[in-house]
Amino acid sequence: YNSKLHQSNLKLADKALAISPIHELILFNILQNSDGAKYSDILKFFSSFGVKTEISFRTIVKKLREEDIIYKGNLSSDYEQILKNILQNPKLEYPLTLSVREAYKKFQFLGYKFPSELMDFFKKLANKYPGFISLSPSKIGDASDLITFKEIFIDQIKFYKNNNWDLK
Repeated sequence: YNSKLHQSNLKLADKALAISPIHELILFNILQNSDGAKYSDILKFFSSFGVKTEISFRTIVKKLREEDIIYKGNLSSDYEQILKNILQNPKLEYPLTLSVREAYKKFQFLGYKFPSELMDFFKKLANKYPGFISLSPSKIGDASDLITFKEIFIDQIKFYKNNNWDLK
């Protein structure tokens, strides 16, 4: 095992997923030329330039955090609260999978007193937005105890350019 080689490979992997100004320009282009774009449309546009989904996702998250883009849609307040909380993660992995315990800590602001209440809430949310979230057991035959946020940006969301967009 060569730790220097491993460290070098990790650095190369980070560079491969780095967001460059060209990625921001691609996002700017689709938002400039549309009256709001769904996440799936943005992914298709990025892929036409050979850009991977993960880089597209990171570019959108970066521009949301910088307030260069905004999203609108007919969204439930529960979904909006969860989305805002997920986007605040400094290192956002996608798709995001949490255990019930992790989710209970992360989403305490929802006000549920017990993890079982939170799971009931997520079951309802999974029925309402099936592409957004899925519940699964960590062991075959057990009850669902893993929450996976699959499509963080549901199709009811449209992204728009914000007035303070700054291409650097």
